[in-house]
Amino acid sequence: ATTEIYTLSLHDALPIYDNCLLKIVQLDELMSIRHSIFLMGPSGTGKSECWKNLAGARIKQGDKATIRDLDPKAILTTDFYGYVNLATREWKDGIFSCLMREFANAPDTNSKWIILDGDLDANWIENMNSVMDDNKLLTLPNGERIRLVDHVKMICEVFDLQYASPATISRCGMVWVDPKDLGYRPYYEKWIRERYGNTTLDEVDSEQGLQLLELFDRFVPCSIDYILLGLVDGEMGEKLTQCVPVTNLNGVRQLCSFLDAYLDVDLGGANAIEGLFVFSLMWSVGGQLVESSKPKYDMFVKKNCAYDVGVAGTYYNNYFDVEMSSWTPWSERVGDYVEPQPFNFYEVFVPTTDSELYADILKIGRAHV
Repeated sequence: ATTEIYTLSLHDALPIYDNCLLKIVQLDELMSIRHSIFLMGPSGTGKSECWKNLAGARIKQGDKATIRDLDPKAILTTDFYGYVNLATREWKDGIFSCLMREFANAPDTNSKWIILDGDLDANWIENMNSVMDDNKLLTLPNGERIRLVDHVKMICEVFDLQYASPATISRCGMVWVDPKDLGYRPYYEKWIRERYGNTTLDEVDSEQGLQLLELFDRFVPCSIDYILLGLVDGEMGEKLTQCVPVTNLNGVRQLCSFLDAYLDVDLGGANAIEGLFVFSLMWSVGGQLVESSKPKYDMFVKKNCAYDVGVAGTYYNNYFDVEMSSWTPWSERVGDYVEPQPFNFYEVFVPTTDSELYADILKIGRAHV
């Protein structure tokens, strides 16, 4: 468990997204009538940003919110609530019981929030019913009772209520954060702003930054619509198949990570930047596609390219050489087989196109991390 005080800077507050602002207001209004709240929604929808921005707004008003964030699913139930050692009959406090006692004995009345960030589990949530109802009491196995004071709130960040009982659901307020409220564009816009001066998009004066923003608008929204929804030029078709389901936000995050790994190199011009962007796009947004879907996505991307890049085959079969600003087949990068000396069968490694491809991508990822 950690304590953090969140503040808002000018750049973090711009631009304002009305749907996100609505969720912050809903959370604030719900806190005035409920002490236990569920923030629901898939990963990447902005649930954490919702309570962080609310905490920052309260700080501006003089209410210094103290926040403890923990994942109950990462902790054994005995370590979460506490337990009695059967051999010595000694009581051992749990993390949650310590937090409750600390907040209950705090001398000030500033806001104090306990964030339970993790999936619901009957092993721990059912024991929370007496805390969530009007009694606000946590009864521990050793007989101790800790009351939740008025300025202490519990916020559960959850994906759904699949494992919550009706008794638990009826005791809490609910705020549903829809994935469409925030989307993936704010993440990319923030990445552009921070990389090119930490300013607003209207003040970005870098030619490279402006071109990357144009490339994002040209490639990413239509790619995500095609891969996840099967939507092409406003017409619904067959969506592509992913070997591992990836959300639109995760695809954009991977795209930004790819670009971060390469953009420090001096690029030649607009063609080189677009080539690098397309290469990063294929292995981020389109990197999780199965083999049968990759040629379809390759043709889709080629239709949106502004320049004749002269790629032999698909983009997936080629590597963009940043230094030469050209596309090179992965097969030309495969090294010769070298027999291990002394010869041990378990040390034999025969390089192939796939081994070179994925080893290069993983090397880029490790260097960037």
